[in-house]
Amino acid sequence: GMDAPGASFSPPVPEPRGAEFSYPERLRQAVASYRLLIRSRSYLFTNLGYAALTFAIGGMAFWMPRYLETIKGVSFEESNHLTGAVVALAGLFGTLAGGFGGDFLMRRTRRAYLLLSGAGVLLAIPFALAAIFSPERRIYVPCLSAAVFCLFLNTGLLNAVIVSVSPPRLRSTAVAANIVIIHVLGDAPSPFLIGWVSDLSSLQAGILLAVGAMLVSGALLLAGSRHLPGDLDAVARPA
Repeated sequence: GMDAPGASFSPPVPEPRGAEFSYPERLRQAVASYRLLIRSRSYLFTNLGYAALTFAIGGMAFWMPRYLETIKGVSFEESNHLTGAVVALAGLFGTLAGGFGGDFLMRRTRRAYLLLSGAGVLLAIPFALAAIFSPERRIYVPCLSAAVFCLFLNTGLLNAVIVSVSPPRLRSTAVAANIVIIHVLGDAPSPFLIGWVSDLSSLQAGILLAVGAMLVSGALLLAGSRHLPGDLDAVARPA
């Protein structure tokens, strides 16, 4: 893991009995907590990169069966089975490989988790493009599998970074904020936006929007890696 030794859990201070519940005060505390969290540049970049990644994965998961049917001529039932099998198997192996790879690289650099995550997302792009453009099943199925494998390398790593760069007392807040961010900016709007681009242009153009999101994600995660060692040190320092 990435946790610094000696990082301790700070229990919340209980309110005195009879204290009035104050919405403005709770809101002020919440705003102060989020401001403290986003002062960590690696936390901010990781959330934004994670959201762009979720946009790409959510959009492709929604539209890829339809794409295989309309562009590649695969039956809708078979394209659903094919997409599901690829995501399940390649995603599982990608998640496991990312965990082992991240821990192995941590021995060399403390930037490892975000470096591997960002590099994996960028490495997925050529495979995704080959899967989108190749008409041959013997090419697009392995390329789609390779793209999914690369995209899932970061599954455990990004969650570990979010927890590790957050002050112990704000970790539950940090995780909750991340869940909201990746869905609101990621897989909630992406199927709609890809569909909108498809209506304006073509389904291929819509799917390429997801590939563009991968490029943004990889760039943000690599940018965040520069700040990771310093942010880990800041959390480790006693308050």
